[in-house]
Amino acid sequence: MRECGSSGNSTADDDGAAATAGELDISAELQAEIRKFAADLPEMDCYRVLGVPRSADSDAIRAAFFERSRRFHPDRYFNKRLGPYAGLLHEIYKRIVAANEVLRDTEMRKRYDQSLGKENPFAALLAAHANRPLALPGRQRARPSSGSSLRDRQGLRAPLAGIEGLALQLAQSRAKAKQKFENAKQFAARESWHEAVRAARVALAFDPRDLEFQDGLAEWLPKANAEIARETRARAEAALALNEREEALEAFVEAFDLSPTDADLARRISDLAFGLQDLQRAIQFAECAVALDEENLGHRKLLGFLYRAAGRSEDARRALQRVWEANPMDKEVKAALREL
Repeated sequence: MRECGSSGNSTADDDGAAATAGELDISAELQAEIRKFAADLPEMDCYRVLGVPRSADSDAIRAAFFERSRRFHPDRYFNKRLGPYAGLLHEIYKRIVAANEVLRDTEMRKRYDQSLGKENPFAALLAAHANRPLALPGRQRARPSSGSSLRDRQGLRAPLAGIEGLALQLAQSRAKAKQKFENAKQFAARESWHEAVRAARVALAFDPRDLEFQDGLAEWLPKANAEIARETRARAEAALALNEREEALEAFVEAFDLSPTDADLARRISDLAFGLQDLQRAIQFAECAVALDEENLGHRKLLGFLYRAAGRSEDARRALQRVWEANPMDKEVKAALREL
């Protein structure tokens, strides 16, 4: 697969970098948005990647992650001609996943916040004392001479010893992080996605700014989530078979949290919520379905009728008008528009 920006002769079948804006299945506006996001990515911290302020709470971070996923998840553009934008979307989405993982974990976020604004925490200490032997734990110190200072004779550590201790702690943390990440790669090579994710999260806990750790986690997490989502959907289907609709609804919502670009699943949740008279949730997931698959008239029609049920006449008229314009033979939509 040709890398973005590489040179070479293109063929008529090449869907890659040779494709012009008019030959792709995404709008010029989205192309510009993807280019801008990808260009800014190297300078973005996790908050900027998700588009939230440093003060954002967990709900805001979760909402931002789903919004970014709906916009930039590569699966949303499945079977579309993306040309060089396919690779850019992949890189953008990896950063979105990694940012969400770092910021949704309270302890990891705390460590990450402490490191912001520092190119490398303790880097100055390490540079200043790189050639000095560290006072390792357990090493015997020489007995203070009678001419030593009162501080030394009392066994108090000199300021440099504290600096060396911090440097040693940092080195040990990095070694543990690297080892955990190596373990994660070994699990991934065996396609043990859950174990790979678990080990990568431990590595990130030691160093949440390491981009290699972030990339690895972002690569393996969707695979692990897909497995969990399949299990969760099976649980939902079993609950439906027993007519346990409330339990089924919650299980389907859990599955959607793991697969935030599945428009058909969002539609199914909306239908089920409406049947349970949870109109607010029904509208929420119908809006998701429309946002994820704008060409699907069934999703938009459902949303229009849900807006009408909620008394949102103007929203209902706009949604159903779009459906009628695309399919003027739909008598049910035509009748609803007359009533609105």
